[in-house]
Amino acid sequence: MTWQTERNKWREYLRKNDPNMLREMEEQSEQEAVEAFAGKMAFGTGGLRSVLGVGPARMNRYTVARATQGLAQAVLAGDAPKTVAIAYDTRRNSDVFARVAAETLMGNGVRVVLWPQPVPTPLLSYTVRKLGLGWGIVITASHNPKQYNGYKVYDRRGVQVIPEQAKVIMEQIETVEFFQNPVLSLEEGEKRGLLIRPDGVMDGFLNELYALLPRTALTAQKARNLPVVYSGLHGTGAIPVSAMLKRQGFDNLTCIQMNPDSDFGGLYMPNPEDPRVYAEALKAAEKTGAKMLMATDPDCDRVGVQVLHDGGFVALNGNQIGALLIDYLLTTRREQGALQPKETLVTTIVSGMLGQCIAKAGGVDVQQVLTGFKFIGDKAEDFPAQGRHFFFGYEESYGYLTGDLARDKDAVLAVALVAEMAVYYNEMGKDLYQRLMELYEQYGYYVESTLSKSVAGLDFMDKIAAIMARFRDPALKKLGDLPILAVEDYAVGTRTEKTGAVTALDVPRADVLKLFFETGTLAVRPSGTEPNIKFYCSVSGRTLQQAQDNLAALRAALDAMID
Repeated sequence: MTWQTERNKWREYLRKNDPNMLREMEEQSEQEAVEAFAGKMAFGTGGLRSVLGVGPARMNRYTVARATQGLAQAVLAGDAPKTVAIAYDTRRNSDVFARVAAETLMGNGVRVVLWPQPVPTPLLSYTVRKLGLGWGIVITASHNPKQYNGYKVYDRRGVQVIPEQAKVIMEQIETVEFFQNPVLSLEEGEKRGLLIRPDGVMDGFLNELYALLPRTALTAQKARNLPVVYSGLHGTGAIPVSAMLKRQGFDNLTCIQMNPDSDFGGLYMPNPEDPRVYAEALKAAEKTGAKMLMATDPDCDRVGVQVLHDGGFVALNGNQIGALLIDYLLTTRREQGALQPKETLVTTIVSGMLGQCIAKAGGVDVQQVLTGFKFIGDKAEDFPAQGRHFFFGYEESYGYLTGDLARDKDAVLAVALVAEMAVYYNEMGKDLYQRLMELYEQYGYYVESTLSKSVAGLDFMDKIAAIMARFRDPALKKLGDLPILAVEDYAVGTRTEKTGAVTALDVPRADVLKLFFETGTLAVRPSGTEPNIKFYCSVSGRTLQQAQDNLAALRAALDAMID
């Protein structure tokens, strides 16, 4: 079927049923039409994600309905409870898509627990686990630009579906035609007992989360001595995060960018990894004398942190925040005698080494997984049967988790932990940056850099495959002047040394490469949801300057190759 034929099919349906979307379709340029109708949005391991618009390759009520119909078929064919929780963020049409998903599921006789307002992604995971449900859906595009939206699916454990589960759902979706799924209105669903409200779940989540914090009583006494600015970036963290910080005793708390806004206050990308999102927070800090800034992304599963040091604010990256939290949890749990047998840290193959070094020195086992917090959650769920205890999980992209409340990264919890940790060191007369420098001095200087390179055109997958092939070329012995000591190829599950020796890797298959050099590593992988390819540089040195020089050398060699 040509893209024109597919577009005509949509035109015919929209003319009879949706004149507003028909008008939007007719306003598309030819290039926009080709991109929107030449293919379908694929349901991958990250679910669905695309720009909002008309057509099978765009996020709209019809692509959401088709995906949900496929999910409903998988739900009915599986052995998990036939109830699905649905949550959504503050993006444009997130509430509409959540309603479409609920109506489609109920049209198939599946019960739905639908959140009536935007809530954080980790609360969806908690809802599934707490209520013993079979599945979950979150409508979100996380920290992407405002023109995006997405759709993520969770299993009965509250873990985002892993590749084997995604494959089953994808196969069901492929059997579904557009515009043909059964629906049941929310009003009728409520009458039939198919629609349930999550009454009391938010309060339960916040109460249990508060109980997880190591030093609640002491923090409440001292928190007023640490002025903090928190930015909700116009997302779902506004209510729960501010409530938790106030409960912790942060009387000198300034909250900004708290109103739900699908334009995110004019921010191009509401991503706490991006220093540009802190412009308003820095202004607020100047007025209030704040010592720390924190921001969460729209679905509140990531947190960014900046700390006041020597008169200016210093941004901590995701690896540094993770290392500090690992050190803090080790310290406080050791003080309280709360460390369990076989404590285990789970992180990803692209995350930095400092946190892993701290964990190992503290007697905590370390396990690495592929990129994506679903693999951390999946691994943590296996631990009880192995006699292990889930100590902490983190990834370099500002995601953190401890405890068993959720099985996805949780910025409500992470903000509370970072705030408590900052109070702990503030009472010692030091800020988090100073504590980080102490950890570097003790364990070695580790620095990282991530580069995301966009690949344009409908043939972006072919272009990305060509880039990956260049890095996989057996003839590639150096990157610039840096000899390659070993290569781990997760697509085939092997590690190849420069001597030619090959060993097997006990990991799932994925299109990821990791190159090892004397000073550090470079990981390369295509994005799971966007036309990007990502490069993760991680190096070490005997001093901070040497580590930074080593990073500069690796980045220069990488830039020369990809340019």
